[in-house]
Amino acid sequence: MNDDIHTLALTFLLRHADLPRRAALEQCATHLIESQEVSQTTANRIALHALAELESRNHPARIDTAATTAHVVIVTRPGRHPLALTVNDLLRLHAMSQELPAAAPARLRRVH
Repeated sequence: MNDDIHTLALTFLLRHADLPRRAALEQCATHLIESQEVSQTTANRIALHALAELESRNHPARIDTAATTAHVVIVTRPGRHPLALTVNDLLRLHAMSQELPAAAPARLRRVH
């Protein structure tokens, strides 16, 4: 991934930290499409990568990319056993989150 466009996405998201998560992703992707002339697919991916980076900055858990495959995501957590999530686990979690009552939208926190 081009570091410049990733930095642009990070900067956009930090400047718009008051937006709900979905709106932040959509507006960041639109900004990247218009300013960098990338495809919708590329802009969505870069915006999501930047958002994930910001959301995980102060969190000690990490995805173990060496152990993760197309079928299972391994999350390392300091002082705890690794967490393994299969595709089915992830889809089930997603479905459960869609069934929950609407909560206040997740917002980005500014990193100091």
